Amino acid sequence: MAFGLFAGEGTKARILDLLSEKYPLTTTQIHKELEKKYSHKASYQAVHRALKELIEQGVIENAGGYFINHAWVRKWKIATEKLEIRLRENSPHQKKILEKNSTTIEFEKLIDVGKIALVDILSLPHEENTPFILLGRHIWPTMTLTGELAKRFERLFKEHRVYIMCESEGPIHKLNAAAYEKKGGKVIFKPKYSYFKDTIVFGDFVAYINFDPKVVKLFDELSKMAGLKAFNLKELFTAILGTAFTNKAIITKNSELAEQIRSEVLEEFGA
Repeated sequence: MAFGLFAGEGTKARILDLLSEKYPLTTTQIHKELEKKYSHKASYQAVHRALKELIEQGVIENAGGYFINHAWVRKWKIATEKLEIRLRENSPHQKKILEKNSTTIEFEKLIDVGKIALVDILSLPHEENTPFILLGRHIWPTMTLTGELAKRFERLFKEHRVYIMCESEGPIHKLNAAAYEKKGGKVIFKPKYSYFKDTIVFGDFVAYINFDPKVVKLFDELSKMAGLKAFNLKELFTAILGTAFTNKAIITKNSELAEQIRSEVLEEFGA
């Protein structure tokens, strides 16, 4: 397990790897575990010195035993999120869309659809106050957005008019719709419409999100629940954050198609 700048084979890296699995541990326990688990031949004095430096750097704490400082972990999480987003903004996918008018992004985690919508798509060239249109089989939940993505989600509604048309209607979708509407977005439920499901239209670009059939089945089942008491929040969080699926986003530059869909959708909203 790698933690920021301390990934590697050294004593500090080994200590962090160890404390990510077992804690709190005393200096003696750490010294013994390093040799037992990693065959790491560091003297007791070297381990003590490394622990002291990690405490001074705010990486670990000592209260009856050493453990990793959660505030330090959050700091690195925020830093890596920002770095990932900057890299996505200048990724080969961005260049491919602009040069060849199309790109395909494969992704495993459902949380990554937020990165595609809020970073990859919103980073494309567009005019000020361009409408952001989402046509979904289901309304995508936003409760798992954190850090930089949460900030970008807030900014989405400040900089763009957001319209969402959802095919399914149920307690979970009404809950998710309320989250969008609270920010200023507009949502309507329309059981049958002719567009490809899970489509984003933004400026001259159209993005089709092809979800794994397992994902579709999961949300179909959730949408049929009679009430929120039957709603398995743990299952949803596990699916969004921890489960790997085979998903694909196809982003194309097609101004005519984008304008056609946008005009028809805005007419549905009376906008």
